[in-house]
Amino acid sequence: ESGKAFSIHFTTYDEINTDSFCIQMPIGDEFVAILEKAKTAQDTNDDLTTMSLLYLFCAKLEHIRQKKYFPKDNRTVAAKAYIDGHYTEKNCLNSAISESNLSFRRFGELFKENYSITPNRYIIHRRVEYAKTLLVSKLFTVEQIAEMCGFSDVYYFSKVFKKLTGIAPSKWTQQL
Repeated sequence: ESGKAFSIHFTTYDEINTDSFCIQMPIGDEFVAILEKAKTAQDTNDDLTTMSLLYLFCAKLEHIRQKKYFPKDNRTVAAKAYIDGHYTEKNCLNSAISESNLSFRRFGELFKENYSITPNRYIIHRRVEYAKTLLVSKLFTVEQIAEMCGFSDVYYFSKVFKKLTGIAPSKWTQQL
């Protein structure tokens, strides 16, 4: 592919608890120009200009990162947080939609746009992940786990679990 690519690595003496991330930028020339100006300012010992340009650079990167990695609509952020705390409840989705003050259809559109998954699928995935942890504990029957995870019946739970994991829930612990 033609074009430019550059990588920036920041080093600090303090431990950083932030995951690494990659930002694809449509126009990198602006960032290169800022870095070149900062280098010139550093070479002339103009610390104030150097720091200002580096701050501008970081602010522009953060703006792009926010746009790319964080949902645009706070209503879906709050609704997802609600779902994360209540996904085992039967009417979890309706409650989340009610909290968001959006219509059912608009909520679904925004949720999928922001998280690349429908709200129903998201809830099912959360329930199956929870079911996996319960199955590993070996403290409950498959029927109890289906109920604890919010599935309407054990047959539907088994069907969904097998579809997502490739193995029946009753055999999940045997493969570990």
